[in-house]
Amino acid sequence: MTILSTAELKNVDFGALISYTRPFPAVSFLAFLEAMPISPRIYWESGLVDVEFAGGGAAAEIFASGGDRFEQIQQKLDDLFRDIVVDSTAPDALLPRVFGGFAFRDDYKPASVWSAFPSAYFVLPRYQITRMEGETWLTINRRLMPFEHAESALDSLAWEFESVQRRVQASAEAMQDERPTVEIEGLNYPLPKEVWREQIIDVTGRMKAHEFEKVVLSRTIDLKLSEPPNLLAALERMGARYPHTFRFLIEPAAGRSFFGASPELLVNVRGKSLHTAALASSRKRGNTDEEDAALAHDLMTSPKDRHEHGVVVDFLRDQLVPLTTALDVPNTPAIMKLTNILHLHTPVSGILREGVSLLKLARALHPTPALGGYPQAKAVDVIQQTETVSRGWFAAPIGWIDGRGDGMFAVAIRSAVSSGAQVRLYAGAGIVADSDPDKEWDEIEWKFQPMRDALGVMQS
Repeated sequence: MTILSTAELKNVDFGALISYTRPFPAVSFLAFLEAMPISPRIYWESGLVDVEFAGGGAAAEIFASGGDRFEQIQQKLDDLFRDIVVDSTAPDALLPRVFGGFAFRDDYKPASVWSAFPSAYFVLPRYQITRMEGETWLTINRRLMPFEHAESALDSLAWEFESVQRRVQASAEAMQDERPTVEIEGLNYPLPKEVWREQIIDVTGRMKAHEFEKVVLSRTIDLKLSEPPNLLAALERMGARYPHTFRFLIEPAAGRSFFGASPELLVNVRGKSLHTAALASSRKRGNTDEEDAALAHDLMTSPKDRHEHGVVVDFLRDQLVPLTTALDVPNTPAIMKLTNILHLHTPVSGILREGVSLLKLARALHPTPALGGYPQAKAVDVIQQTETVSRGWFAAPIGWIDGRGDGMFAVAIRSAVSSGAQVRLYAGAGIVADSDPDKEWDEIEWKFQPMRDALGVMQS
């Protein structure tokens, strides 16, 4: 990325990216999104880093499909950020960035509730609000128009900044504290429990015959609501109940949204440093500290769960060694405690080799055995043969990348996709040779709970 100085503005060509950032009053990010009822809209907050983003409108959108979609997106990002005028009083780290993600499969085709979601999609918001290090900033991005000078474009953005500030403050004052509960008018499990049992018996039999070692299978719940869900209220509930997760919203078109609260980091890159983690094997949390301690001990000492977790750790090590000059992988997992669940968790960090980008890492790691299986290619084929409902973007990389190539991707689990008043919830479970169909069904059932809570729905 080349950031052009003020002296170079006269050389800026038509179509160049102009970015204007100034301090902004500390307002609710949800009020900001309500004041920006223009699509696309995005939201991102990480439990790992003290940073929060929300955006509305598009200064630029990029799309890709097919087996080389990660490479296509990288090339388009290089083109987008090649020359950029940045007028900013914010910290150097607050550069323009795109938000988006990928479908689970390379050969995915948009359809049904996923019809608004391409195979790969990223947006540079027209308006973006950021909270970082206790400060709030508003960024306005746009392209330089034909016959427009960069200096006059920056003047117009300064005027627009004041207009947006007035609009957001008015929206914050008008926000209601209480929101009506949305009722469920219809509920459907596309996959009956009997069919699930048959699927698990089939794949565990194949694992016992040494065809593959692990596969992650998902289930869905389809809800028909009394009205379209209030996704801003859902994000608010997720933040309150699941603070140590990645909360996200990608809304490429009005009324078409993918949102969730994922506990799983795929990869985080800053400069040459990378961070990722193995997150696999779980227990529902107990009602007391003593119950939690007993469940955590059971999880740590379970051969089945330690094996399932170890497969993910080994995969990360194998994929990352060729891409790094140093890699730190602890020998023993820890327990990650979330609001409703315990996970085995192994953090991994390293130093990247020259030329290794965030998107190259995401391509190498997706899908990890925690969401796909092992061996990777075989597990993806088994998922395609077994699952009867398209995953869409579920269990795929979702996150952001800035103009320098730094960024963060989570794995899009504990999530749902909505189209109007239709909502589809997703959750999955790791299946190994000794998995029990009924226990795995129950595990997925309580993994649905975060999204049910977030939507605030009740049975009519």
